[in-house]
Amino acid sequence: MTQSISSLHHNWVGKRLLIAEDDDLTCKLLRLILSPTGIDCFWARTGLEAVNLTKEHDNIDLALLDIQMPELDGISATEILKQMNHRLPIIIQTAFAFNEYKTACQKAGCDEFITKPYEKTTLLQIMDQYLTRS
Repeated sequence: MTQSISSLHHNWVGKRLLIAEDDDLTCKLLRLILSPTGIDCFWARTGLEAVNLTKEHDNIDLALLDIQMPELDGISATEILKQMNHRLPIIIQTAFAFNEYKTACQKAGCDEFITKPYEKTTLLQIMDQYLTRS
């Protein structure tokens, strides 16, 4: 099996990613994209589950949150996660490209905002900025 060129540049073995996503198709796509990087993923299907997983695993390096989730939306989850750990980088992913969503996410403390559908290389590049910091 050959790996794509972009996957070879992202070695995140030993890094931990929290993914909060309730859509099964998006989860499968993310698994496919992230598998070659070696990153350890924690999966949450709701915003509340994302918060609880972060409480259980305080060594998460990056969070990737969908904006619309059951129990607790991505914006509210971002606010809580930033209160728990203000240094935790958070990337919000959404199908809503409206400026009011982006502004609300920034006010909540998210570090990046990415609109679905996104290119695999774009997602990996954004994640790499946070996962390879010293």
